[in-house]
Amino acid sequence: MCIRLYLNGHDQSTHISIFLILMPGDFDALLDWPFNFQIIFCLYDVIKQENHILESFQSNTKSKSFQRPRSKLNIGSGIPKFIPKSIIQQDNSPYVCDDSIYIKVMITKDCIPSLILPTIMNINPAWPIYMQQEIIQKEIKKHKMQRFKLNLTLKLQ
Repeated sequence: MCIRLYLNGHDQSTHISIFLILMPGDFDALLDWPFNFQIIFCLYDVIKQENHILESFQSNTKSKSFQRPRSKLNIGSGIPKFIPKSIIQQDNSPYVCDDSIYIKVMITKDCIPSLILPTIMNINPAWPIYMQQEIIQKEIKKHKMQRFKLNLTLKLQ
């Protein structure tokens, strides 16, 4: 797979566009098709590391974009309005460092709730994958437990 980033937007819009594109590979016969994963894009705040911009979507298994590739590139699928161009064009943008921007792309089988995405994106990418996955699973379990937490208040009269 590859990622296409359109700095001037896919159609010369006011936003930067980002797309995931599936490509044929040597092990396609061993993979499950269609491609059924959550795709997460994160533009890193390189200054404070607090305000990452996160967008995600679930692949549409009925779309041609996520079927087994039969040509050099499948049709891209992604977020045409990922971020406004003005965010990275402003002076002292927290998303630009040494004329570079940093985008993390995460593809996961387990759907990660949007409330915990900021925590997940702050995991050190230098850690081994198995450690990152353990932290992600712990955060998902903690989120599920918090959703079912009940608060009871007794009033004595």
